[in-house]
Amino acid sequence: MRVTELTPEGEAVDTVYSGLRARVLQHEVDHLDGILYVDRMTDFTRFGFAEEILQAQLAAFEAEATSAPQDETSGEEVPTP
Repeated sequence: MRVTELTPEGEAVDTVYSGLRARVLQHEVDHLDGILYVDRMTDFTRFGFAEEILQAQLAAFEAEATSAPQDETSGEEVPTP
């Protein structure tokens, strides 16, 4: 990773980082840009807790499917015949 940094005196210095330092620096720059590491992930099975996330999504889906319909305007339950 090539970075142009500024010294306290304002002088530009080009530095090349690699390995762990480059990864840590990229991680911190991503924070400044509003990017989270999960935004860069392509395989969410490696994220961890995949089974728990799937179970929570399924439970939310089932709860939504079994709940009473709601009026879109007021959010109140619509009486069912």
